Formats: sequence, C-alpha cells, structure tokens
Amino acid sequence: MSTLKRNFAANLAGSVWSALLTVAVLPIYLRLLGAELYGLIGFYTTLQMLILILDLGLGTAVNREMARLTLDGRGAALARRLLKTLDLVYWAGGVLIFVTLALVANGLAVHWLKPVHVGTDVVGHALIAIGLIMGLQFPYGLYSGALLGLQRHVSLNAWLSVTTAVRLLLPIPVILRYGPNITLFFAIQAFAVAMQTIGARVLVLRAIPKTQETVRADFGMLRSIRGFAAGVTAVTVLAVIVLQMDKVLMSRFASLQELGYYSVAAAAATGLGVISLPVYAATFPRFSQLVAAGQRQAIDALYHSATQLVAALILPMAAIAAVFAHDLLSFWTSNPTAAEHCAQPLALLVIAVSASSLGYVAQALQLAEGWTRFAATINGIGVIVLIPAMSIAAASNGGTGVALMSAGWSVIALCITATIMHRRLVQGSGLGWFIRDIAPPLLVSLVLTYTGRYLCSGLRGFALLAGIAVIAIITLLASMAVVPMTWEWIRQSRSAS
Repeated sequence: MSTLKRNFAANLAGSVWSALLTVAVLPIYLRLLGAELYGLIGFYTTLQMLILILDLGLGTAVNREMARLTLDGRGAALARRLLKTLDLVYWAGGVLIFVTLALVANGLAVHWLKPVHVGTDVVGHALIAIGLIMGLQFPYGLYSGALLGLQRHVSLNAWLSVTTAVRLLLPIPVILRYGPNITLFFAIQAFAVAMQTIGARVLVLRAIPKTQETVRADFGMLRSIRGFAAGVTAVTVLAVIVLQMDKVLMSRFASLQELGYYSVAAAAATGLGVISLPVYAATFPRFSQLVAAGQRQAIDALYHSATQLVAALILPMAAIAAVFAHDLLSFWTSNPTAAEHCAQPLALLVIAVSASSLGYVAQALQLAEGWTRFAATINGIGVIVLIPAMSIAAASNGGTGVALMSAGWSVIALCITATIMHRRLVQGSGLGWFIRDIAPPLLVSLVLTYTGRYLCSGLRGFALLAGIAVIAIITLLASMAVVPMTWEWIRQSRSAS
C-alpha cells in the first residue's frame, strides 16, 4: 500500500472512530445535561476554533516544512531546531489563552450568553475550565502538524483515538454518579486534552532522528516561514469567522436552549467531515512534495482523484442526511422536541458542509503551492456578506434562517473556486471539473435518495431505519461506481497483483 493510501486509511479510521463516538454520546449528553447545559458544550466547540486563529498559520507551515524536509542528518537537525523554537511559542500562547478566558469568563456569562435555568456563576466556572482546555490544546496543533508532515498519520490517529475515547466516554459515568455538573464535565475534557497534547509531543520527538547537535531555539528560523504562515493566518481567520459565525450569532440572538438545539444539528452535519478531512490531511503533505519536485502531471492526477473520492463518499451521505433529517434525528436523540427543532437546520447545514468539503482538496493544493491570497479573498467576501445576512436571519428566523445563509454562501464559494482557482493550478478545470468529478455522484445520490424516500413513505419505526440503511448502502455503492477514480484504483490493484 502506498504512503498516500495508508495515510488516508489511517485518517479515515481515526475520523470514523471519533464520529461514531460522538454520534453515540451526544444524545446521552443531551439527556443527562439538558439542552441548556449542552448549549455550553456547543459554545465551547465554537471557542475551540479560536485556536485555529491564534495558531497564526504555524501548524500548517510546520506540516509543509516537515513534508519538504529530507530527514538526513542536516534535515533532522533543522526539524528538531524548528520544533524546539515553536515549542516555546505554542506553550506561551497556551498560557495566554487560559489567562485571557479566565479574565473574561464572568463578563461572557453575564452579558453574552443567555442562561435561563442555570446560574451565571456556574456558566462562569465552566468558561474558566474551557479556557484551561483551550490552553492545553493549543500546542497540539504544532505536534499534529509536524506528525502529518512527517507522514506519521497512523501513529497520530492511533493516539488520537485513545484520547478521544477518554474525552467522550469518561464523563458519562461521572455525570451519572455526581449529577449534571458541567464544570466537572469540562475538567475531564482538560485531563483528556492534556494526555492528547503530551502524547503527540512524544510521538514527534520519536519520529525525528536524533542528532549530535545540541538543540536550541532559533527564532531566526521563523523568518523563512513567516510569509506563508501570515497567508495561512489570513485564510484561517476569515474561514473560522465564516464557519463559526452562525454559532456565535445564535449565542448572541437566541437563548442558550435554542443554541443547544442548533448545536445538535451542527454536530450532526459536521460529522460529514469524517470523509473530507482525512482526504485533506493525506493530500496536503503529498501535494507539498509534488509541488517542490515540480511534478505537474502527478498534481493534476491526484487533485482529480481526491476530489472524486470526496464527492463519491460525501454526497450520498449528505443526501440521506438531508432527505431523512427528521427521521434520523428522532432515532438518534430519542427526543421529539429536539428532532422538530433540528430537522430543517440540519438539512441546510448538510448542504453547507458538503459544498465546503468539496473545496478542501482545492484548499490543500493552494496551500501546497503557497498561494493563500485567493482563499483569503473568498473568505473575506464571505465575512462581509454573511455578518449582516446571518444577523438578520438569526433574529428573525433562528437556526433555520442562519443555516440557509450558510448553505447559500458555501455553494457560491465553491462555484467561484471552480471558475477561478482551477484556471491557474489544475488542468481539466471549470465546467469540465464539475461534469467529470462532481455531477455523476451528485445526480445518482439525489435520484436514488428521493426514490428511496418515496418507497419508504409507509414505513415506521425500525422498518424505516432499516430502509434508510439499505438506501444509503445502495446509493454509496452506485456513487462510487460512477466516478473514474474507482475504476482506476481497480485497474491499478489488478496490475499490482
């Protein structure tokens, strides 16, 4: 198995494990904590994206640099020196994050969030615990980026799977024993995140060969990556605003309970990233190597096959989630009220996540090429358009209106990327890219899913759930069958055997 396929398999397995655990525990948390306390977890998830902004593009830059380095004696020395330098930067940043959030926790609890049945002192203590989690998690971005660039995807995902299980499963018996204590819940998260970060650091140090050179911090090394890191920072800041603006505005204009329901829909839709994010994680370091070697033909081939893979896997699942949104939520949460509140936002957010996911491979190539201006421009336009649009939607139509704005912009951004970015970096782009890579699985998914909706219209209970499962399997297989990438992989496997 090639390194690229092994990395994708490892990333996919790690993402699937995390998604399955999240799917399993979310309704349990919702039942044990209630919608209002779960709204705090949704707010915590939104705040976590702050880490991507404060990273200043250094995690992605480290990924790219490690992928381009050859770890001979000199390369290993450079890698260790870069890691030592950024160690100091990241841990100092983690302390700053914790102190800042601890100072503003009371203000957020009183003036921003809208608790009804939960005291502001409880919310304030929970926010301080969230600050500790974010401070401990911040250096993880450095170590995970280094491991991905070093092609250690298997070991990273294995360790992440262990810490994810601790983070998601350990709170359940504790809550059952001590009751719905949200501060204790976040204390467990802090413990698991500390395990995750320290373990990842150990894996990085083991992955880089030891050298005779005494390793010292060298802040002069940051000059060589500051231009790329600054571009990534601009892209990341604007992307985080675009992707998280809906939750922020919901937290401002809606009650904590409404935010809780919206967070359930967002978590369900985000689960589609179990497919696209592993492809991005596997292709970005490979693109970086190919760009450094100037292998344009290999870049084009990888781009089209990776896009087809994302489309063939994500579009069937997206169609099922959107068309059967209410039914799936009813089974998942066992909460008719939650299903009623979440169904329409989920269907719209699925469209948003799918469109964004189809652009991840394009973003991986842009970053590998060091071309960050285009993505920053697109995201900047998104911020300008979405802030007023989502503010009006949040105040008037709640989660459904906000989700509609998110879906509309994601589709527009994907179309802009297809018409402009491809002309510069990829052959066979524009309309040809859509017809070859996207349209076949999209059409198959829509036709089969709506046909299945009609055939299952008279089913109820577990019969309906079984029908949805059969439709999902048939749609996924049909989607994989209509993309050229599948038949190319079959041909290569036969040739290798």
